[in-house]
Amino acid sequence: MNNNIFHYIKKYFNTHLVSEIHASNKTIDNYKFTFKLLFKFINERCSFNVQSFDFDKFNKDFVLDFLSWIENNRNNSISSRNLRLISIKSFVNFVVLYEIDNIELINILKIPRKKEISKKPIVLSENQIKILLNQPNTKLKKGRRKLAVLTLLYDAGLRIDELLSLTINDLKFDNINTVIVKHGKGNKQREIPISDDTVYILSTYMKDYNLKNNDYLFSNSKKEKLCSNAIRKIIRENVELAKKEDLAFPDKVNPHLFRHSKATHLINKGVSVVEVKEFLGHEDLSSTQIYITTDLFKKREALKTIEYQLENNDNSSTDMNEWLDNIIDN
Repeated sequence: MNNNIFHYIKKYFNTHLVSEIHASNKTIDNYKFTFKLLFKFINERCSFNVQSFDFDKFNKDFVLDFLSWIENNRNNSISSRNLRLISIKSFVNFVVLYEIDNIELINILKIPRKKEISKKPIVLSENQIKILLNQPNTKLKKGRRKLAVLTLLYDAGLRIDELLSLTINDLKFDNINTVIVKHGKGNKQREIPISDDTVYILSTYMKDYNLKNNDYLFSNSKKEKLCSNAIRKIIRENVELAKKEDLAFPDKVNPHLFRHSKATHLINKGVSVVEVKEFLGHEDLSSTQIYITTDLFKKREALKTIEYQLENNDNSSTDMNEWLDNIIDN
């Protein structure tokens, strides 16, 4: 057996992920971060150092100790713990192609994901959204920019990566005003309608900053894509102001909360779950169900829509396999 684990780590990242399975940059970054945490765990908690790490030490007990450290010492969520396990299993699945007699690797693959407690997402009420959007000082140029960020995040229900990837060319202002998301989850494109108010806010902001067709919609002073921390800072500043008007305002508001809130508000207004699924760019209806209102009548109507959609799906073997894949992934 080749006991040089670093040989396989390098081959895994440099060849397998990039050339063989063509993993996305985001996936590769997530897997890299897992190994960085793994090395940090070794340095802080193990009796050996990273330089002496090898397959003799890489076993089921080691991985379980690492996952426990992730959850208990770093105070990460069960979801984060499970994501680290997925990264490790991906690496192990690669290694066993070469080290088929290593029983310890097989035992690592048998480690189950830890069960997560399903929670209904926290959402902002429509009134809280209005309060938040009233906070930026629109008399100032930078205030109009902040308003454009907050408004588009909510109105289009965008993921933060989708927001940051938008260029001026992705905005279509005509009879039906839309935002075209070209780099959504799974690299699937979708077109999202936006309101006339949002168009006015964006148009004003674009004129303020003299933005051209190929420019990023939100960029730094060098015209480079804005980083996610800049968006989080804008949200944090305005949430602090909003909390002075509404004491019930959540302490922590992340970019994804705008998406959660928009989806819930659409469902509450009677938009079908299928339409909300397409709006959000979800793979399947099970991901959209969490937004169903607690109003029993509306919930019943939404569930009917889901049942109808499932009953009328093409039950070919290919579609069924995709459906099973989605169930497993979620």
